[in-house]
Amino acid sequence: MSRHRHEERFLRDLQQAAERRRRHPLDEVWTWRREAVALVAWGGAGWWTVRAGGPLVAGAVLVLLVGGVVVPRPARDRASGYVRLAICEHRIRRACWEAGVHSRSGRRPLGVSARLTRRGERLRFWCPAGVAAADLSGASELVAAACFASRVEIRPVPGRADLVTVEVVRRQDEAT
Repeated sequence: MSRHRHEERFLRDLQQAAERRRRHPLDEVWTWRREAVALVAWGGAGWWTVRAGGPLVAGAVLVLLVGGVVVPRPARDRASGYVRLAICEHRIRRACWEAGVHSRSGRRPLGVSARLTRRGERLRFWCPAGVAAADLSGASELVAAACFASRVEIRPVPGRADLVTVEVVRRQDEAT
């Protein structure tokens, strides 16, 4: 077989493998859990506002909330931080895919927890078999760019080879 035919066969096998890989439904549910909870909470709050005060009051409350008029600054900052957490988790998963940080079957690291810190965000990811913390560390520049961060610190969780902590640094500490 010529080299050209080997390359064609290899590319065809890769394409078939990519088409076969389907995400597990629970993986989808877990990935979009924050958005689903927010959608249900906002829907419930809207329903309650319409029932209690009518559509005119609900519209006025919505305009005030969206405009940020009645929301104090610390609450706005915290709410925007939680939005950044959800966006950051999705962008890290996408950066892992683009950098080739996934198992042979195509499974990417899955976000387990996330929280706000003084410097930015701290996210913990579960790595499937075939993905190590070193793989994710090798793509740290791509992850930082995907998260719009100045830098990203990636370190394994002590005693757990399958967990990785990703610290997204947006603000530098005065001591650092």
